Amino acid sequence: MYEYKSMIDIDIKTIHDAFIDAFSEYEVKMDMPLEKLQEMMKTRSFDKKYSLGCFDKDKLVGFSLSGYRVINGLRYCYDTATGIRQAYQNKHIGKDLITNLVTMLRKNGIDYFLLEVLENNKSAQKIYLNGGFEITRKLNCYIMTKKFDVNYNSDYQFSYDPKFLESINEQEFNSYEPSWQNKIESYNQCKEKYKVISLNIKGELIGYLIVHKTNGNIMQIGISKNKRDKGFEQILLGEMQHTLKLDKYSLLNVEDDSYIDHKVKDIGFENSVNQYEMQMKIS
Repeated sequence: MYEYKSMIDIDIKTIHDAFIDAFSEYEVKMDMPLEKLQEMMKTRSFDKKYSLGCFDKDKLVGFSLSGYRVINGLRYCYDTATGIRQAYQNKHIGKDLITNLVTMLRKNGIDYFLLEVLENNKSAQKIYLNGGFEITRKLNCYIMTKKFDVNYNSDYQFSYDPKFLESINEQEFNSYEPSWQNKIESYNQCKEKYKVISLNIKGELIGYLIVHKTNGNIMQIGISKNKRDKGFEQILLGEMQHTLKLDKYSLLNVEDDSYIDHKVKDIGFENSVNQYEMQMKIS
């Protein structure tokens, strides 16, 4: 008989051990040492209060780790990671985890629950859809190895000062609403891990990007609405490559059919995997 209960008293090493087991045969290869898991959880606003574990006696065999934020006055939780140890898969634990988690979130006054599921993971999609979730949009993920040359113009001014992000309107520069893990709030959780590069011309902010310094994950690439289709994405990417000198970069959770989705395909990004963003109204 399995027991489903809060993760409040579960330490990070226990969670990490279950995580590694659960995702050992995942479609997308997981490189997740303890420190990287801690960073991921911090970036995604992980909160034990809204997370649930499945236990076989005292052993953590399944988990649903939730992030928590207040957005426009509403209380949201986000599925940071849900997994089942290999030996316990195909025993309906995933379905029961979600059912019990939603019940717990409802009792805690959560308004919405968000998650992402791989496009090819039909079994998980079925569980979520049957549990009351709706698909809100398709998100595409890209890898970039192509090199971009920056044709420097005397009017171009690059800045690495991130202060402008404190007051920026994301909608003015992004062609879609950034997913949970790519929002400015996610950047604010681990600022020291990211490089921010902005391009200004004669005092006007043309665009910017936020990129992880070591793994090359581009959190956002935003271009002013009236400056699109003028090659500024390539200029920012070229400056990024010149600054970080990594071999590979990734751009995750790009909204399907958005401006950036079309642009990155045009300039040489390669599609890796795709997923669906799903949402449930809790209360």
